[in-house]
Amino acid sequence: MIKARLFNLAKKSSLRITILAMLLTIKHLLMKKITLLLSLLLAGISGCYSQCLNLQQYPSNTVPSNNLGLVQNITTCSYTIEYARLSNILVGEEYLFTCESFNDATPKYITVTDMSDNVLAMGESPLTVTEILVNEIKVHYTDDAECNGVTSCHVTTIQIVLSCPVPLNSTASDITTTSASFSWEPGGAENAWEVLVLPANSSAPGTETSGTAVAGDPVYTDTSLTPAESYSFYVRADCGSEFSPWSLAFNFNSACIPVATFDENFDGSQVPNLPTCWTALIRGENVSQYAGVSMVDWTAVNSAPNVIQLYNDDTDTSSGNNDIILISPNLSTLSLGTHRLKFWAKNGGDVQVGTLDGTSPDAVFTSYQELTISNIAAEYVVDFSGYVSTDIYVGIRMNTTSIYTSLYLDDMRWEVSPSCPDVTEISVASVTIDGAALTQITH
Repeated sequence: MIKARLFNLAKKSSLRITILAMLLTIKHLLMKKITLLLSLLLAGISGCYSQCLNLQQYPSNTVPSNNLGLVQNITTCSYTIEYARLSNILVGEEYLFTCESFNDATPKYITVTDMSDNVLAMGESPLTVTEILVNEIKVHYTDDAECNGVTSCHVTTIQIVLSCPVPLNSTASDITTTSASFSWEPGGAENAWEVLVLPANSSAPGTETSGTAVAGDPVYTDTSLTPAESYSFYVRADCGSEFSPWSLAFNFNSACIPVATFDENFDGSQVPNLPTCWTALIRGENVSQYAGVSMVDWTAVNSAPNVIQLYNDDTDTSSGNNDIILISPNLSTLSLGTHRLKFWAKNGGDVQVGTLDGTSPDAVFTSYQELTISNIAAEYVVDFSGYVSTDIYVGIRMNTTSIYTSLYLDDMRWEVSPSCPDVTEISVASVTIDGAALTQITH
């Protein structure tokens, strides 16, 4: 009997111990699950702070990356409550993104996602992202990792990080009717390149397009041009194991064959482009980016529809340091001292009519005669019959202290100066079926 009770007691104690162990195990598992759930919850909260996804897009259009290895503005006024949409991302390449405030040096925060808002990278600006595997992305901007933002302007940029940089600052010189010389700055330490000179309406070269090899100095001369044609020059670096992307097009015109006379009403050209062989020279440290010379068709001077507009925006052109000049075609007869320039004009105030030795940015302009242009359209004459020099172009230059001013030009003629004065007014009388009496009133 005693043995049986002891056995039953031991049996019950073992069962209790087993049950207690099971309860402790269940409690431990429950605690682990609660801890895991709390960890996941905290991680989710932390992820919300670091993965800042905005709902407002700016700019409204998609901005394509130019992939030239240069800093490219996305916009100069992003808010840190907005995102930008970028395309033309090269899959597998490395990119650098920045977001900077005009008035606050505190580093801003950037989150890069795919178009479905899956996070690809995040961190303080500047943010480098390696091997982006999609060709279109969103870039979200915030003030910090807590996703705070403000409605004030920030400059935002994108830049592809290239191991073989693109050459910089292409330019052309010694342009003739059939040739031009080109130079550029190496983007890195390379000393070999490929170049292309294409008609201006051609498609830009791609990665598979080959060019003419150049080694040593970054210079090249093309002698196969056609007179009075528009061209685009491209260059890319040869880094041995790879090529850089092609540079942006450097556009230029081959020189025109000199002409003895011209009669141009500007009506045969497409707005806003100047006629072939006419050029604009805009230069000076203080010239507004909005100043320029172009064809317009919304105002009248003499003959409709087109006129040339010279516009200075907020530029003072009277100092001689800022030039806004319309330049004529190459004139074979300017140095003869036998011709004159006639043109219609209005507005513009004071102008200078002069000569130039070329059309390049370093061309020398020499004033020949100053005029004051009326606000009422009128014809003006500048007689070069006394001209003695070697310049080959005639130019009309704005020369006014007045800002936000336009000079309009129309119906320009370069012709032989007559030996007698022009007839400027005629009286008509005695009109019959087959005749009339004409009387000259003034010269």
